[in-house]
Parts: sequence; structure tokens; C-alpha cells
Amino acid sequence: MEGYNRVMAALTENVLTVSVFLSVFFLPVQTGCSKNLSLGITAPKTLEGLSGSCLLLPCSFLETPRETSDEERQKFKVALQTSPDFGQDSQDGTHNSSHPGDDHEMNTTGNLKKFDDRRETIGVWITDEHGVESFPQNVIYNSSQSQNRYTVNVIGNLSEKNCSTLFTSMQPIQATKFYFRMESGPFRATAVCDPVQITIRDSAWSPRIEISGEMKEKNSVTVTCSAPTPCPQSPPELTWNLQPNPHRQMGRNTDGTFTTTIQQDITLSEIHNGYNIFCSARYPVDEGEHKTANTNVTLSVSYSPKNTSVSITLTKGRWVELLCSSRANPPVSVFTWYEKTSNGAMKVGEGEKYGLNATEDGAYYCVATNDVGSQASPEIHLISPVIAYEPTDEIAERKGTDFYQIQTTLFSGAAFLVLVCLLKIIMWVHRIKRKNLQQADTPLTD
Repeated sequence: MEGYNRVMAALTENVLTVSVFLSVFFLPVQTGCSKNLSLGITAPKTLEGLSGSCLLLPCSFLETPRETSDEERQKFKVALQTSPDFGQDSQDGTHNSSHPGDDHEMNTTGNLKKFDDRRETIGVWITDEHGVESFPQNVIYNSSQSQNRYTVNVIGNLSEKNCSTLFTSMQPIQATKFYFRMESGPFRATAVCDPVQITIRDSAWSPRIEISGEMKEKNSVTVTCSAPTPCPQSPPELTWNLQPNPHRQMGRNTDGTFTTTIQQDITLSEIHNGYNIFCSARYPVDEGEHKTANTNVTLSVSYSPKNTSVSITLTKGRWVELLCSSRANPPVSVFTWYEKTSNGAMKVGEGEKYGLNATEDGAYYCVATNDVGSQASPEIHLISPVIAYEPTDEIAERKGTDFYQIQTTLFSGAAFLVLVCLLKIIMWVHRIKRKNLQQADTPLTD
């Protein structure tokens, strides 16, 4: 700890000298990163936190020892000649290389020292608020200190190169980029090529609804509602209008972040077409409050024709028009008409309508077809002379066929004709009775 304090003091006292040597020997970070740096981290490039909630920053670092080039050694010698006490550590006689991204110390021969996981390892987070070169003024967290600018805690095991960090309560931040720095004995380096950009939002994330599988009747699909989970310690609560109290699962993504999901398997039918799935994500935040966001998806399920039926219209004279109707998604593409004969069904036409002479007896039906399948209507029987029709009592055994009573206007015509006949009979009977009464009133003569 004393050695660390001396290093920090030396860096503070020589900050102006460091800036001079950086401007002479190294390009600014913004112009590009050296591929020859010896510290890098694996972490998401960007992270977004929710105000009032925590934020997990998954992180691991990789130390790649390398030999210094002749050019670097020459620059190091010039630095020592210009400022012999620059970056000096009186404990082991080593000197800092002054590079913000590769400032682990060199020994007096100009060789870079290597990371030793047996030593105490300190994790440091710095920002670009004043430029990454402004270390140590831009330090927001140091694992060796009890108090820091941000409520941050490195929860990973640094000796195992795990620098995962938890921001316990995200509030608006001035800096946008954060850099990880590792210090272990004489080895000190900042991963200037791997900044993590953090932004804070006030509103909750809308959940995402996904459906796996083909949206067609009789198919089984999996419906998933998911929401980003930047704070695994307080995951969002997911609810929807499918299964009540669904089992919530939290999984790790490839970049180390987390996502909370709920799932349900559904076997599709025509009743699901147009169904609206609603999902809500409720995020807990500070002081027992919550932030909520919703999303919904309307299902479009393909299904074969349903409720296929035939209706009859009597037009001019004795011409009859048959109309085939059906419900399907996608809509019916072809209507085919058949007449039932002694030799079996015979195709007689195509189209939504079919016309024929009403003096012809026969049994007819239609078949509705779309991309998913087909369905036949019940047979309809025409009687000659056509004053009525009767649907068949025999229902064709076709898979998925639904039969409904066929409505028609011919029954009203038949009733009218029967009524006319009855009136004629009544009038005829009345005339006969009247004639008989007249004959009875005529006197008899000898």
C-alpha cells in the first residue's frame, strides 16, 4: 500500500512531465490505438443503464507481455537523461514508461515488467472527462480505497483477471467513456484501446416479443417475451396475457450482459389469427418505485378454408345462381364446383358463383382452396320443378369440413304457391255450397 501511495504521489508530482513526454513519444488516444499495448479488456463497447437502478459491467482483462523495441529503449534512455527522477520508484529502482495505456514500469535495462497474479492486484476505473491522459485526476474508482467518486464495486476476482464491476445506483454521469486500469506491483497499465461507453436513460426498455416456428394452423410455436437486464440483482418482472404467473428466467448473453425472459408453447389454430399478445416489463428502482414499459404483437396465422357453404339465388325466369363462401387466411384462391352423379363427382365450373337452369335436378357442392388446404361445402339438392331445394342429409366425410344450414329464398316462393292453392280450394268449396243452397230454396211444382 505504501509503495502504491508513493507511485501515486510520483505520478501527481510529475503530471506535467508526463504530458510533455506523451506529446513527444506517443500519438493521442483519439488518433488510434497501438496494437502493441500490453493490456486489453473484454467488455461490451457500449452499455446503457436505468436511472435509479444498478448496472453490471462484465469485464475481463488480458495482459500480453512483450519485449520493447530498440526505438522504445532509445526513447526510454532519452527520458532518463532528460529527467533522471522521472517516474522513479525508490523501492525497486524501476521507472515508469509514462504511456497511459502501457505505463507498466521498465527496469533499468529498458525491459517491460510482467504481470504477476501472486501480487495484490488493484482495479481502477478512469474516465475521459478530462482526457484519458489526465490520470490520476480522472480516477472515479480505486479498489484499494474505501471512498470513491461513484458507488462502484469490482465484484470480479482480479487475481483471476476478472474485472467485472457493479455500479450500485446509476445517476446522470458527466463522462461517457470509462477505461480500466490494472496495478499489480511494478506492473501498471491502462486499457486505452478498450473504452466502455456508458449512457443512462430515464425510461424503461420495452420488452421484445419473438415467435419461433411457422405461423400456420396445427403448428406448435414458442412465444418469448424478453427484456434487457442491466442489473441482474434486480431483474424486471415480466407479465403477459398468455399464461398467468409465467416462470421467469435470466440468461447470460455472449457479451456477459443479461436478459430476462418468459416463454410459452402454443399450438396454433384459426382462432389465434388476429390475436394480440401483450407483454409488460416492470423494473424496480430506488425508493421502492418502478418503471414500466409495454409492447404488443398481433398474430397472423395461416389456416385452410373454414365454414364453407353454398347459398342460392333465383334470378330471372328459372335461372338459379349458386354462391360459394368460405373463411380462410390467406383468402381462398380457387372455388371449384362439382355435381354429384352416378359416376361420382364431376367438375362443372370454377369461380365464386355458378349458374344453372332451375329445371334440372341435381346435387351440387363447392370446394374452397388456398395455400394451406381446402374444404368442401355440404351438398345441395335441386328439385324439378324448382320451387324448393333441400340440402343433403349425407355429410361428406372430408377432414376439417364444417357444415352449416344453407339459407335460401325459395322456401318463401313455395309457401306462396301452397297458399294460392289453398285459397282456390276454399273458393271452389264455397261456390259449391252456395249453389246447393240456391237449389234447396227453389219450390217444387207438379
